[in-house]
Amino acid sequence: MFEKFISTDVRQSRQHLPVTNESVTNKWTALLPTHIVESSTVLDLGCANGSAGHWCLTNGCKSYTGVEVQDKYYQTAKNLLPECEFIQSDAVDFLKTTDRQWEV
Repeated sequence: MFEKFISTDVRQSRQHLPVTNESVTNKWTALLPTHIVESSTVLDLGCANGSAGHWCLTNGCKSYTGVEVQDKYYQTAKNLLPECEFIQSDAVDFLKTTDRQWEV
């Protein structure tokens, strides 16, 4: 389910707790249960490569917005999920400058 996200994640090769399809699936199952994201607008601060966005889309969110400060992760997320909105910014700076609201 997350293969294209894992292949772009530098944490896949770390010795302890490497990022795997199972670990990412378990993470998003626990943090973003389907009943929370389904039909909701989602904001992800520090979205890295966008794997949470993939999870949210798969589980029926209305929209997903990812905010990421690191250029490599930001570019990767935009390429992997072109149907989502990504903003390159520091999370605190972004929150100071937006009046938008999200449900999750």
